[in-house]
Amino acid sequence: MDREAGNGRRDGRSAFWRAWEKLYWLVAAMILLIHWWAFHTYSAWQVIQVWAAAFAVIGAAVLIHHRRAVRRAEESLQWPVAEARILKSGVREERSTSRMSDSSHAMEETVSYFPEVEYEYEAGGRTWRSSRILHVNVNYSLEGARETVARYPVGARVHARYNFADPGYAVLEPGLTGKEGQYRTVQIVGIVFLAVGTMGFLAIAAFFKPS
Repeated sequence: MDREAGNGRRDGRSAFWRAWEKLYWLVAAMILLIHWWAFHTYSAWQVIQVWAAAFAVIGAAVLIHHRRAVRRAEESLQWPVAEARILKSGVREERSTSRMSDSSHAMEETVSYFPEVEYEYEAGGRTWRSSRILHVNVNYSLEGARETVARYPVGARVHARYNFADPGYAVLEPGLTGKEGQYRTVQIVGIVFLAVGTMGFLAIAAFFKPS
């Protein structure tokens, strides 16, 4: 998330993400409604095949995002440098629960950790704020998140690199060296979604014959 500092200045996030934060619940409700309608209109296998295709499309989109992020990470090594002041620094914890795959049907809790650092810098004659550390946003181990925020204590002066063509887009850690794991996580997610979706779609197409 990037935005210009000061009163009356715009939020630098894309319009898509600003709309998503307000309308995600409506999208979820529509998906559930369409899902209910589809199961009452088509066979279960046809609906599952559509979901498999959706998984494949999502996987392809994630891989495209990964490739763009890697390219930006490499390009950002050549971006201009600005002095940034750390405004906020901490670890965000997110907990989610899901049923275990065994026969016990017990609930399993998963904890994800995200380093959150907000900083301010000047570029293009304006003051900007950003919370981007890398070009991808993935969860860390607790130790990894703590190590990351420890490098950016509140009040510290650090270097940020910003896109000369889009000064509102900045990153604290350019390049890939030492951060391959975070970028690889996005790639693995994309490959899994694409593979599962494609194989599911093709398997249903090959073995399911509409009556």
